[in-house]
Amino acid sequence: MLLVTYGILGGIHLIYLAGWVVALQRLNALSVPSNDALTEIMFQLGEALAIVSPVAWFAAAFMLTRGRRPIVRLLWLLAGLVVVAPWPFVLGAWTA
Repeated sequence: MLLVTYGILGGIHLIYLAGWVVALQRLNALSVPSNDALTEIMFQLGEALAIVSPVAWFAAAFMLTRGRRPIVRLLWLLAGLVVVAPWPFVLGAWTA
């Protein structure tokens, strides 16, 4: 049962990854290009980290809760569902 729960949570984290990709593609369609190279580099770095964040959280939760009770790992994975949610996609930020 615990393995099935981990699989479901892992699948949701992968769906979040896809949600970040879609949200950032739509957000980039509306954004104004910057003349400053540093601003553009930092924006692209933020985009890359946002896309990778669900998978990184899932992996970190497994690695950092090794040897603890399963409820601790489940709580960290559930917290990750809130923290790394693709909020621009959920809130519809590109429609403003």
